[in-house]
Amino acid sequence: MTGRSNHFMYKKRFEKFVLNGIFLPLVLIVYMSTVSFAIDYNDNDWRVHNGSGVSGQTDSYGDGYLDDFFHALNLVEKYFVKDLSEDTLLKNVIQKLVFVTPPYCQDNLVSIQNCPYDPRRCFSDSIMIVSTRCGYDPDKLSIKAMDMLLRDIDPYSSTLDSAMLNELKIASSGKFTGVGMVVGFRNGEYVVISPFDGSPAYRAGIRAGDKLLEIDGVSLHGLTLFEALKMVRGPSGSEVRFKIKDPLTGKIHNVRLRRTLIKAPSVRSKLLTDNVGYLRIVNFQKDTRDEVLKAINRLRSVTHAGNLRGLILDLRDNPGGLLNEAIRISDLFLKSGTITSLRSRGSKLNREFLATGSGPFGSLPTIVLINHGTASASEILAGALQNRDNTLIIGRRSFGKASVQDIFPIKPGLALRLTTAHYYTANGRDIVGAGIQPDVNISEELEKSRDRFVGTDLARIENDSEVKMALEFLAPNRSGNSSNMFMNLF
Repeated sequence: MTGRSNHFMYKKRFEKFVLNGIFLPLVLIVYMSTVSFAIDYNDNDWRVHNGSGVSGQTDSYGDGYLDDFFHALNLVEKYFVKDLSEDTLLKNVIQKLVFVTPPYCQDNLVSIQNCPYDPRRCFSDSIMIVSTRCGYDPDKLSIKAMDMLLRDIDPYSSTLDSAMLNELKIASSGKFTGVGMVVGFRNGEYVVISPFDGSPAYRAGIRAGDKLLEIDGVSLHGLTLFEALKMVRGPSGSEVRFKIKDPLTGKIHNVRLRRTLIKAPSVRSKLLTDNVGYLRIVNFQKDTRDEVLKAINRLRSVTHAGNLRGLILDLRDNPGGLLNEAIRISDLFLKSGTITSLRSRGSKLNREFLATGSGPFGSLPTIVLINHGTASASEILAGALQNRDNTLIIGRRSFGKASVQDIFPIKPGLALRLTTAHYYTANGRDIVGAGIQPDVNISEELEKSRDRFVGTDLARIENDSEVKMALEFLAPNRSGNSSNMFMNLF
């Protein structure tokens, strides 16, 4: 018992919030956001646990047996957003053994499930029976069963091995070898959240909402996102095949994509007519806030006397990323008030994020463009700005991803990703499944007819139908007074 308690005391927890979004977006790299979700690895982001809440029970095979599993179990019981008892978790994990081992390994597991002993002993005995009969490593088997349990209770929670943890580091840098699209898991299907501007997926015409059915002829049904990711991985220049279903027409088509080095710029900008700035945030990664600040100041510098009349902030097909960056960008546009709030099962992780009061762009009239591919961290930013008097949201309803994941290291090469909280918009709205509702809805026909390639070419961005609409709203009104330019919109 003492050894296990000390073991828990020296475990560290990665505390930077990650929006998974949905996600594990599969860029074909993976953005944990929800899927989500890149992660910012700084030394200051780790916190030492003191071991509180750890069960004092020992198992039937001595101190250290299945230690990693029981550590993970304790974390789920303590931090998962829903209240789950240890007894319920253990019984469900035992049931998962049916799916990860052959039938001949499982004799007498039913009687073990109903054994009169301590639930931990019942679980330990079940693992020992299966491992002994079939030659499995009991620790690996128990973690595999835990992974299946997590994926069953929550689409954004899972165990992470060293390769998966490495993907998180890659995701936050914005550089990877792949085909350049973010994919999430929703309602049992793999759905494209968004392709990256200019990526092989984008150039092939893959759109937000498309459903992935196969990779290189292998069905994705029943595969985890990381299993799918491994199928996409390969050297730059090699080819990978996808079978894709169009959700609007139901048509299925095959697409061949060539892997390449994807360098995903997080911010793109241009000065448009009438001293209106255009700024697109592709995703939220390291230093995105600083890039936004530089871009807007640069736009100001090239206008007459620094008079930037308004800003079009394009968040369409932005899958999210680092929550911290979305909050910091929101703070650039707000003078006061709540940016977002997090609510957990209890009150320990509840947190409210407030504007610091600096808000250098607080008086800048802003049009925010969103669509169904606007998800996670980008929804936080859109929701925060929607409360401003001088902001208008144009487009289609956003995705509606509002859960937050924490990463809990268990040992080198093994961690737990748990949904620990849900976030709410600045005015307290829960957007799970509902998304951000725009102030001005565009028609479904206009969305379908949108030329997505225009968004890749900044030289042609003023030809984008929604950008044209935004420019109309930001154009000088008849009175020449720009302070009330939004008064006639409602």
